[in-house]
Amino acid sequence: KKDYAKQVERDEPLKSQQFEYLRIISDEQWYRVQDLLANEKQKSGRKPLGKVQEARPRLLRQLFVCPEHGRKLVVGGPYGRSLLCPLCRATKAEDRPLYTHLNRELALQLTCEKLVELIRSDSELVLEIIVACQQAAESVQKPDPERLSQLRSEAKKLMSKIEFNRRSPGESDAEQKQTELLLKELRGQYAAVSVELTSLETAQSQGVVIPTAEEVTALLDEFGNLIASASFSEDETDFRIARRIIDLLTGGQIDLYQMGERRQNKGWLQGRFVVDVVSAVSSQLTGLTADAGQRQGKEVIIDYKAEKLIDRQAEEAKALSDEGLLCKQIAKEMGKSRSYITVLIKHWFRSRGLPVPDGRRRRKQLPNKQDKLPLYRQLADEAVQLADQGLPYLVIARKLKTNDTIIGKAISWWHTSRNLPVPTADDRRKKTLSKAKELYEQGILIKDMAPDFDYGPRGLTLALRKFYAELGETMPDGRSRRGNARSGEPVNGNSKN
Repeated sequence: KKDYAKQVERDEPLKSQQFEYLRIISDEQWYRVQDLLANEKQKSGRKPLGKVQEARPRLLRQLFVCPEHGRKLVVGGPYGRSLLCPLCRATKAEDRPLYTHLNRELALQLTCEKLVELIRSDSELVLEIIVACQQAAESVQKPDPERLSQLRSEAKKLMSKIEFNRRSPGESDAEQKQTELLLKELRGQYAAVSVELTSLETAQSQGVVIPTAEEVTALLDEFGNLIASASFSEDETDFRIARRIIDLLTGGQIDLYQMGERRQNKGWLQGRFVVDVVSAVSSQLTGLTADAGQRQGKEVIIDYKAEKLIDRQAEEAKALSDEGLLCKQIAKEMGKSRSYITVLIKHWFRSRGLPVPDGRRRRKQLPNKQDKLPLYRQLADEAVQLADQGLPYLVIARKLKTNDTIIGKAISWWHTSRNLPVPTADDRRKKTLSKAKELYEQGILIKDMAPDFDYGPRGLTLALRKFYAELGETMPDGRSRRGNARSGEPVNGNSKN
């Protein structure tokens, strides 16, 4: 029959049927695996000759990008320990967007530390993730028909493009290679759309389970542990999972910018990316991708700059200085010389473009201005106790084996440190005479008490007589009240005014 063998391709098959008893995995799981395979970074480049991988970690391969050229950084430098942009290397040094090479080991350390810090579980972050899961569940209960139709239409268009490129791979090797790359990109886009579509359909039919706070905390801790431990892990499974988590948080790309001077050892690279921990973790828990309008990512900046020894020591010295320690005390704490501590403090301020403060002015503002506790502060409590007994400064000084200047300074500091008024000379005189008056009325001879108050017998008698007059009283006659009492004995005579 004429044209019997001619076949006309239909837009859709006449009939399609699914046999569920032959299904191995669900559509959602199938498309999710295809999405992971399509977006997984390929193992490019030759294998390193050495067995030690610490200096050449592979976890962050094809993650860093030169935004000027839109090119991913490649391995280069001595022993393949650096990442660089090949297009920047072909440019003159003074015009290179990225002049500095990125050390692979340093990049791995700082990136993982920053990501672990971002996903460190706390009550506020856990609550935000639970709220995001609840919002996702509510959106599934009230589906957007336009979104579903948009996803179906997009999946259909992508499949048409895939079929077209499969049928027309090109004639030359270059065209076929370009078609192969295009097919890979289209398959990745189709897998991503299919994952979102099947996730929405599955969620509508089965619903979304809201995770508990314990489940969210466990997932965050698991993410952090995987990132921290998979840096040099030999387990390929842990390695892949950790890289997927990093891609999930960073969006699979970290843009690098040149900072500092374009000279050797004078500049560094700064990485920038936008992260939304809440959306990333909630999508893993619910299987639903958050809408672009609901995402609230924040820009994260990482300076890929190795910390110098003097910078670390300067930070430590500045922290101790902020605690109020003297330069001598800081030197003793750090085991360095006083002159080197001065160098560290100056380096801390100058490296930040700040003026170096005057150390003398700082010392004046410190509560403790000496390395050791001053003598007057050591004697302050005891000196105040003796002063309360009415003893003059000279007597207190003899008891404490010092001089009256130190005693005066100790008592003054004791009152000032407690926001109390410092006793004046008149206050001290009245307290001394009040104590002498008390002893005199108890029957102690003036001759016996006079040395304790740094008076002579005649001087103390005149001072007491004047003190009695100030109080409006008459001093008892000492001769009649003494009787036949000797020195060291109480009076035994008749008291007469």
